[in-house]
Amino acid sequence: MKVKPFGMLDIESLGTPDNCGTTHIAMPSFAFVAMHGIDKDPDLIFVTLDVQDQLNSGAKVTASTFAFWMDQAKNNPSAIHIMEALQSKGAKLIAFREGKHHCTNELGSNYGAYFMAKNMMELFLDESALYYGNGPEFDMTIYSANTFHAGTNEAVVPWKFWNLGNVRSFRNLWMQAGYNYKELEAEGASWAKAKMEKMDTIRYGIYPVKHDPAFDALVESYCVARMIEKIKI
Repeated sequence: MKVKPFGMLDIESLGTPDNCGTTHIAMPSFAFVAMHGIDKDPDLIFVTLDVQDQLNSGAKVTASTFAFWMDQAKNNPSAIHIMEALQSKGAKLIAFREGKHHCTNELGSNYGAYFMAKNMMELFLDESALYYGNGPEFDMTIYSANTFHAGTNEAVVPWKFWNLGNVRSFRNLWMQAGYNYKELEAEGASWAKAKMEKMDTIRYGIYPVKHDPAFDALVESYCVARMIEKIKI
């Protein structure tokens, strides 16, 4: 079954809704993928944000999540972005289009990054495209809350509320059908690493490792596309 182009969002946060009691949680970085098919190059947007600006607007953090990232900083290059976001005075957006670096923009505000990411995803995908998160009640709600509090009291997102899908639902269907999700995820990791190598993302400080939102979003995009093809959803 041919996969229709779709969007994927992955965020890194400094807390969880259960522990913070809100979805307005500090979010150091996020990535969008516009997935056009396993045999095609995806479009990728990677953003690091100004965490202090989020805290000033009331975003929450949890000590346990902060401790997790401090521990990750010992040996995981994905934590570099978290440290940068904690010290930055603005946002940075890096985009890749059709397997090549497209642009790098230093932005004066988090709102500017959300607005640019929205515009670019609307360029990469048509308005009927579905957007997925792992799951959307985490990634999408935290992302939406941060965009809402970034300046205009309006959510700055490229999706409509009725166009959201859940990677976890696909995963459950996949396993119920008797397939091995860990094997699929390993395939996705290999695919994501190959795509990131082609895009030369390491040159821009974006590493093919777990907990890097660009890598995670690419892996999840592959898995969703493969599951749609196999299960014929």
